[in-house]
Amino acid sequence: MENKEIILNWLEGNLTDAEVEREIGSEEFQLYKKIIDTSDKWESPSRKSTHKANFLSKMQSIQKRKTNTSILFKYAAVLMIGISSVLVFFANKNIDTSIGSTKIVSLFDGSTIKLAPNSSLSYNSVLYFFNRKVNLEGNALFNVIPGNSFTVNSPNGEVSVLGTSFNIIDREDYFNVVCFTGKVAVKANKQEVILKPLEGFENLSNKKSKFNDVSKDSSNNSYLYLNQVPLHIVLIELSNLYNVTFNTDAISLEGSYNGLFINDNIELALKNVLYPFNFDFEWQKDNIVVIFPRQ
Repeated sequence: MENKEIILNWLEGNLTDAEVEREIGSEEFQLYKKIIDTSDKWESPSRKSTHKANFLSKMQSIQKRKTNTSILFKYAAVLMIGISSVLVFFANKNIDTSIGSTKIVSLFDGSTIKLAPNSSLSYNSVLYFFNRKVNLEGNALFNVIPGNSFTVNSPNGEVSVLGTSFNIIDREDYFNVVCFTGKVAVKANKQEVILKPLEGFENLSNKKSKFNDVSKDSSNNSYLYLNQVPLHIVLIELSNLYNVTFNTDAISLEGSYNGLFINDNIELALKNVLYPFNFDFEWQKDNIVVIFPRQ
């Protein structure tokens, strides 16, 4: 039954106050009752009819006013959603590095990210205020200021911390995380692993491992620490860092590398990486490095 019919039945004495209040709601019932209480007393059937007409007119006016208010709120809500969407859209940040270049990204909370060559980072500066979350493809060193949870999403895994320094490599199907300070929660291959300082995780073995060399400050920007990283991934990192091309026809790329190498001296970096595998190298034109077994 529509409200109009309910009010008519009420005015004619066919419904009690309680029944009307239950049907149309307490707030609306009190509003109609107030109109009746402030109206003149009905003295005759003709006056009663006139009063009913006046009352229904007032009721329609109230309903129209409520409808207009409802429409206004809807428009306001749509406008606010639109404004918020625009702000969020223009707050999207995308930072990329080319081969041979790095970038330091400073976030508003004081956290910093060193983006390695040929890597990309994205986040939303508005949403970051409420939820510290970034997306990474490639290689980056993170120094996170303590606070709410900080999450890094990458194609092959997810890393969550409260405040720490750590490094992530996500290349092709390979995922590697190294923790320098604090604690790191790593999600990959449908499992979660907690890393403590000087521990690492990679998704090929699905196991934690300890650092083999802690003689240098692993979180220092001058060094790149690789923990159980397959040799072909190491060469990708070197190629991105120094803008060189490797000729590996004479060697096998099996095996993994553990250790630090300085990231601003390619000669030392190549020796650090290749000598443990009993490999040597020579330079050719066009920045080509030929790798071969040592004699």
